[in-house]
Amino acid sequence: MKWVALILLCVNVALWLGIGLPPAAMERQGVDGRLPRVAQLQPAPPQHQSRDSAPVQEYCFTVGWFDDAEQAGAAAKSIPVAQDAAVVARERALAPWYWVLLPPANTKADALARVREFQRQGVDSYMVTSGPHENAISLGLFESRAAAESVIVQKSKKNLHPTLVLYPRNRLSYALDFKAAYAPDSEELGEVGRDLSQQFEMLAIKRCEGVATAE
Repeated sequence: MKWVALILLCVNVALWLGIGLPPAAMERQGVDGRLPRVAQLQPAPPQHQSRDSAPVQEYCFTVGWFDDAEQAGAAAKSIPVAQDAAVVARERALAPWYWVLLPPANTKADALARVREFQRQGVDSYMVTSGPHENAISLGLFESRAAAESVIVQKSKKNLHPTLVLYPRNRLSYALDFKAAYAPDSEELGEVGRDLSQQFEMLAIKRCEGVATAE
């Protein structure tokens, strides 16, 4: 009986010490069961957002002028931000010339007779045949205002009393239209504007219609 009691005591001690559960099994239970589930419950780290990022605005550029479409297309290749530029034809106003005129005659016949008399005297003149100054006598068209006023002084001494009229001029020219995005009032936008203004006769920059987008 004493041996039976001793055997039962040893079995109870072994069970109490956990001999029946191998250490490797305990490790697998901890790794495969509990730890992955805990890791999955951890929240993902928040993405960093820079406070210095500024909204970007799309700007519309127009540069000119060019004599023909081919010249405009060649110029676009030299502008890094204008690779997708559109070549556009536009009627543009040029600086007016100065026109020295004698007042219109009452009839076309009177105007023609007056012109013939001036030409007989060696005065360079011709009759205006249409427009708001029809039947007037032209004494010259000048790019310089000073030159036109000099002719007026000379003719006034001969009691001709001409007047000075602005002669409007237009010309079909070509320009480049393109878009580029910059932060408003940024240094980069200012540098692009300065470079283009040095390269071309005309430069126009304005904000394109639309909503600013995040960079």
